[in-house]
Amino acid sequence: MTEESSLTSEIDHTILMHREIHFGGSFAVMLDYYAKRGKRAMFSLFEIIGKGDFFDEDIVINALKQIGDPAKKFLLTILKSTPITFDNERAAVALIAFKEDPEVSKTCLNMLLNPEMRQQSPLATYLTITCEGLLISKIAPLFSH
Repeated sequence: MTEESSLTSEIDHTILMHREIHFGGSFAVMLDYYAKRGKRAMFSLFEIIGKGDFFDEDIVINALKQIGDPAKKFLLTILKSTPITFDNERAAVALIAFKEDPEVSKTCLNMLLNPEMRQQSPLATYLTITCEGLLISKIAPLFSH
């Protein structure tokens, strides 16, 4: 089995496992389903990010956004974890949905202040996008070393 076909099988399995939730026509039902399952459910949603299906990824990120503060804290914990792995990138992608939240944008900015972190591409790109809500005039001097 090739890597691509195993990825497809994994995504297909996830969709089939939760078909009533994903295809039931009710986003509220899906959110309720995941909210009742707590951190384990958030991790299941998180693992779908970066698997290649942008439609599913958009749904997952919206679901995490709707879960709210628990999802934000979960994602921030993963984002700040070391060593830097693909999970940090997935967390940064999901946190773009929270870019209006000052805690999220400031955390991303603080990470970008580390020159080594700016070398982590595409992570640095996702962190930069998440800082979009901050005033450029206030943060530009922080990078003029």
